[in-house]
Amino acid sequence: MFAIPGILGILFFVYLRPQEAIEQLQGIPFLYLFFGLMLFGAAVDLRLRVTKAIAIPGLPWAVLFVVWSLFSVAIMKPDQIMMLMIELFITVGIFVLIAQSIQTFRMFEVVASMLIALALILTGIAIHQGLSPQQCVVAPKGGGSAAAEAGVPDGRFCVKAWTCYDEDSEPGADYYCEKVGVLGTHSVSNRVRYRGILQDPNELAIALSSGLALLLALWIRSRRRFWAVMAFVGIIGVGWAVKMTGSRSGQLGFLAACVAFLYWKYGNKLAAVLGPLMIPLLLIVAKGGSDRGDADESSVERYEAWRTGFDMFRGSPIWGVGYGQFNDYHFLTAHNTYVLVVAELGIVGIFIFSMLLWTSMKTPITALKRFKGHPEAKVAELWSVALLASMIAILSGCMFLSFAYHQILWIFLGMAGALYICIKRHDPEFEVKIGFIDYVVVFGVDIFLFFGLQLYLKSKGH
Repeated sequence: MFAIPGILGILFFVYLRPQEAIEQLQGIPFLYLFFGLMLFGAAVDLRLRVTKAIAIPGLPWAVLFVVWSLFSVAIMKPDQIMMLMIELFITVGIFVLIAQSIQTFRMFEVVASMLIALALILTGIAIHQGLSPQQCVVAPKGGGSAAAEAGVPDGRFCVKAWTCYDEDSEPGADYYCEKVGVLGTHSVSNRVRYRGILQDPNELAIALSSGLALLLALWIRSRRRFWAVMAFVGIIGVGWAVKMTGSRSGQLGFLAACVAFLYWKYGNKLAAVLGPLMIPLLLIVAKGGSDRGDADESSVERYEAWRTGFDMFRGSPIWGVGYGQFNDYHFLTAHNTYVLVVAELGIVGIFIFSMLLWTSMKTPITALKRFKGHPEAKVAELWSVALLASMIAILSGCMFLSFAYHQILWIFLGMAGALYICIKRHDPEFEVKIGFIDYVVVFGVDIFLFFGLQLYLKSKGH
């Protein structure tokens, strides 16, 4: 109960980053303040016995992930261990505190409602930005794509970038013609985006799609006309905003979340109808159905990053090149969560990370198997399918994004842990069993991805 304000505050901070748009708020360490508030609230809840510490399936793997990450960087770049340790502790700490502080379905719905509200706010901002006229964006000369992302609109309207170079332009600066939205946001290559950890259009798209699945659950849960309208608006709005991001991985995540929910609602009959229809949709997405002019260039850069990541792994297959070190070897991020982890943390790290993901996915899967068809457990079944759909959307994006240390991923991992505790308090016999078969399957999937991605790269000439 007392941890909830801190949780809501940190979610607001992670998603919206108000201090980046409001100058008066800059310099205030919101992340540490809200994290401290969440930690204090969790301690009070434990002291008053509002909550109790309950082991969750993913916790041992999260601890191992932290230990192995710090071990890898201690070997490869010991001078950076303190800085990276703080970043990692905050991210994994959010996961642990969310999981341990939400122990009733009422509180689960409060936090889920916050995630829905944030996704809808970002959807509105993205659509507004996408419909806004283009303006000249000024950036330091020769800064490349990073400078373009950090550029500042100067208020002059434009049609093409070259029209920005006139008597009012700044000498020695580069200009871009982008769509400018609220809170000082602007597009990049006319792809809508936000700020902070969502300044990448692909990551914004995944954040919106994962929130949509929770909205659909709240609509079915409430059965009120208001939420039916919100669900309809949400599907249209999020789909439109994701299209505006130009993110192929985001479009896949959006489709995955919708199909997962529809399959749960209507079963095999719908799958038989949707299956053939999904093929042309997926082909459109794969070919860059967002009409992006830079789609081919983006794919080439992604392939180069993947190849470099595999080269890093071959140079250090056990512990990798060290947590947080990928960009020391390549100018771009990995653009693939699997490649990022195997490059930075080696074969041991990717197995630990994969087990963490699988245990978090297996929680709602186990709940669906146990409670399907039991009216008294409808709330557990509904939030299980919502969380599973959200995780599917996120993991769809993970194949094209460097999401391993992304706070939104760890927020949803924390929600999976919270779901486990909420169910456990109502049904003490509920268990998520991890056995030998799980280890074999996860390791097999890792091996399949390792060789499969390399064969794919060879087929593309990389």
